[in-house]
Amino acid sequence: MPNSKTFAERVLKGAAAEQETEIREAVGKERQYTEQAAGLELRAKDGLQHEALSWVLFERFRWRGGAEETLVLIFGSAVVFVGGQNLQRLTEMIRERRLEIIQEHDQAEAMLLEAQNRPLAPQLRKAIVTKLSVEPEFDDAVEEIRG
Repeated sequence: MPNSKTFAERVLKGAAAEQETEIREAVGKERQYTEQAAGLELRAKDGLQHEALSWVLFERFRWRGGAEETLVLIFGSAVVFVGGQNLQRLTEMIRERRLEIIQEHDQAEAMLLEAQNRPLAPQLRKAIVTKLSVEPEFDDAVEEIRG
């Protein structure tokens, strides 16, 4: 009989371990979803205007490389246009809906970031956003809703 008790204990331990693994996987997936940003905040270079869009409305994006990179994001009826350098660095966070802020840089900030980026490997360089706009403009969207 001692063998059957040992066997039963092994079966129960195996089931418990399997259940624990399932729970850990479920918690990991839940954590992944809760780590996503609620929205994407767009900050103008003058610091006087911020606008936010919900990731719930996000549909797709397109990045194009070149001397002046472009990134276009579609959120429902709003389209975000981003221009600058090293913008491809943002695409992984966009795919995972973890990007929280796109900050437009003025000329002095852009020059400082370029100098900081120069000695770095391409994959370590920071994005430099020199153009940022949303269509339709916020006030136009409000007017359309008001009718």
